Amino acid sequence: MSYNHSTVVGLFTVALVGVTLALPIPASGQRCPRAFAAKAVNPTARPKVVVISGTNRADSNTLKISHQVRESFESQGADAVLLDIATVPLATYRGDRYFNTPKSFQKNFDAKISEADAIVIVFPEYHGTYPGMLGTFLNYVQASFQGKPIGMVGLSAGILGGQKGAENLGTTFRHRKADVIGEAQVNI
Repeated sequence: MSYNHSTVVGLFTVALVGVTLALPIPASGQRCPRAFAAKAVNPTARPKVVVISGTNRADSNTLKISHQVRESFESQGADAVLLDIATVPLATYRGDRYFNTPKSFQKNFDAKISEADAIVIVFPEYHGTYPGMLGTFLNYVQASFQGKPIGMVGLSAGILGGQKGAENLGTTFRHRKADVIGEAQVNI
């Protein structure tokens, strides 16, 4: 996908283990080019980036890398926030709540994702895919991912890193009409 320089604030990069994640960030309040509305852009606004730590495992490498990703975006001038799915109480995930999520979930997760100009998911690869808890979390998010650029950082001890998990996660986000940025995938 090509980006029009008038609608992209910058190309943010995060160096991880000798590999670089490159994520084009649209101007604050805008979406990726296919979903851009014709409205004035504030070129001085700091882009909002949400980094999601995609596992509920305590003291995980995923969370450690997520902090590094957030800090890297902040050091480049973005307003970055980390959402850790491990902080969601398990009682939140009940079948009767799919379209009636608790107010605390809406405030802590949905609102931040809605306000984001771009999202980076950091996740471990389990058995060739992303964690079940990440999938459940995404099912509960009511915020729209439509037109948002999505970057992915997959962690795995396997020879392909988190590539298979990224492929599966990319399919999930494309189904939700997000702009999955192929160049914004790092497999560690």
